[in-house]
Amino acid sequence: MPNPVSSRSPLRLVAAAVLGGGFLCGFLPAAWAAGPVKIAADEHGFKHFSVDGKDYVPIGVNYMLSHQGPPYKTFDTFDTKDFHADEIDQDLKAIAGAGFNFVRLWLKGLDTDDGFSLGPHQISPAYVDNVYKTMHAARAVGLRVVLTGSFPKSNWVPANYLPTGLPGDDVVGGMNRLILLPEMAEATGDFFRDLLQALQAKDPNVLNAIFYLDLMNEFHFSLDAPPFSKFSGQYRYRGKDYDLSSGASRQALMDDAAEAWLRTVKAKVTAVKPDLLVTASSFFLLAVNHNSFDGGALTSKGDKANPNFPLRPSAVLRGGADIIDVHVYPGPARPNLPGTHVRFDAILHASEITESTARDAPIIAGEFGADKQKFATAADAPEELLADEQVFCRYHVTGFAAWMWKGSGDTWMLTDEPLMRALAPKYNPEFCGHKVVAL
Repeated sequence: MPNPVSSRSPLRLVAAAVLGGGFLCGFLPAAWAAGPVKIAADEHGFKHFSVDGKDYVPIGVNYMLSHQGPPYKTFDTFDTKDFHADEIDQDLKAIAGAGFNFVRLWLKGLDTDDGFSLGPHQISPAYVDNVYKTMHAARAVGLRVVLTGSFPKSNWVPANYLPTGLPGDDVVGGMNRLILLPEMAEATGDFFRDLLQALQAKDPNVLNAIFYLDLMNEFHFSLDAPPFSKFSGQYRYRGKDYDLSSGASRQALMDDAAEAWLRTVKAKVTAVKPDLLVTASSFFLLAVNHNSFDGGALTSKGDKANPNFPLRPSAVLRGGADIIDVHVYPGPARPNLPGTHVRFDAILHASEITESTARDAPIIAGEFGADKQKFATAADAPEELLADEQVFCRYHVTGFAAWMWKGSGDTWMLTDEPLMRALAPKYNPEFCGHKVVAL
């Protein structure tokens, strides 16, 4: 078998469609004319993406700026007191120059955590303007954007969208509050609707720059919080009682709640733009030491599994999600444990993702990166990452967003040359035999 690194296409530059522009330029005609990203199917029924009838192979990066000081560290790309327009503009040009065709952006920050310092259900015009400027600059250099929700510091929605009169944490806690309380689904949908309407009011065409909305990053149930921390009694959800002592009943509660949450939020989003693609990203069961969708029942047996329990892909799709977005952080071979690419079939199948799942919805790895605890140097990561890409192709995965462009933390960055040369379309202009271009 050829070495995965050398099996990639020879070095050559993708026509990255660097259209020029920036914050002070309007969309150029090519960007204005391009339609939204849509879902298509190949001759075998496997789903993929297209723009104006042309195949769109999404190879992108996660991009965010961070606040490092008090009151706490957080991503804050769009915060009104800390918005770095010139830095973002230059970074987006560099990302496009590396051949990537989309960026995954995070909406959270100190502004959302503080409720924008405004009354209920209001978004700061300055915050909206910062999101708009960033989308505008991205599209001007040929990039589309994924807007990602994640608001843990303000109890899962921007603080001024948080409903009142909810049950206490002793009844439903952790991220379970977001999923199991219908009022929270409504609040999430209200925020995304209001943001989209505010962006649309600035420019009727700007929403076409969105590749898709990730309504909640790494959506999961909290097994260490009620009701799933309990293994007796019942929990009533939308008029139906679920037996917490039964793994099947617990999982039915999870599936029903995930489906209802997605359906509620998507209805509000598509009321603004009917063809906007949405999902809620998650992670693999085996990544958190769970073997099956059993309602987290293993925890009752003293299992050391991670308390974060992902949503079942089939339930997310029943709720109307257009895409399966799953996050992948591979590891190399270790004593008594093969590399991730060797175990990938088992990892995918445990999460009920098979070779035919892509007939139901396109699959994308919204985060694909190298953890420093697994790879001692950035140079150690490419061989495993590229081997995992080969497995992606067998499962008809459409593309990925590399984690992440720059910064500091527990993962290697795209600014580390080995990862850039392994993952950037500038050096590897095809993914699974399909050319990566900006559309």
